[in-house]
Amino acid sequence: MIKRIKNLLCVMIVMFAFSASSYAVEYSLGFSTGGGLPIFRGEDFGDYDKGMDDLISSLDDDPLKRKITIDTSLDVMVAFLPYLALETGVGFKNSIYLRSGVGMLATSVNSTFSRNEVYVPIMVRGQYEYKIGVTYLSAGVKLGFGLADYETYTVSILGIGQQGTIKSSPISLDVAFSLGQEFKVKQNHFLGLRFNYDLNVIAPYAVSERDSQGSLESGTMLKGIDWYHDDFSVEFTYRYVFGRKG
Repeated sequence: MIKRIKNLLCVMIVMFAFSASSYAVEYSLGFSTGGGLPIFRGEDFGDYDKGMDDLISSLDDDPLKRKITIDTSLDVMVAFLPYLALETGVGFKNSIYLRSGVGMLATSVNSTFSRNEVYVPIMVRGQYEYKIGVTYLSAGVKLGFGLADYETYTVSILGIGQQGTIKSSPISLDVAFSLGQEFKVKQNHFLGLRFNYDLNVIAPYAVSERDSQGSLESGTMLKGIDWYHDDFSVEFTYRYVFGRKG
């Protein structure tokens, strides 16, 4: 009986070794860099944006509205099967929305919302490789850690006014989707283009309840505010594959 068990274990080990050699795990290291636009959702942001439109239109000159997202990351990929892999790594995102204007009597307004954060992606990647490269679709989450205030603002008349900040949340969370195409330069080297959409589900700004007097704690936004900060970006990618055969 013991001999039969030993023989069965030997067969299982041989089968596992053959399977592992046929579908060897591949490790990839690379980087991506690019840019795009922040996309805001929610009624509260819509009200804010309309209010800024009304305010800045009343100023005489120098209105400014700017949106830009810059995204750079160091990427690690582990392929478990020919068509399935796990993507992770560490990235840096700076996603900015800026409104400003200057009018008569030195009246000025300046408001900047910024997701300035380090993030860690955890994404599952489905891919298909052929002669010239790889086409893939990835989905997962990106966990962000804020590095600076979410908003800074100033409003002044004749040099007298107010300024303030809204703090960044310690943690934000996006549901992330990516579509990409890589081209094989050499056996182990891939260059590509990647389209990303990060759907914000845990807001990047700090939140707080009102106190018993009804005032809002300094440097926060009210909990439950309908305001989310998504990002769309297009990135250039490079990936080096370790342990590739043939």
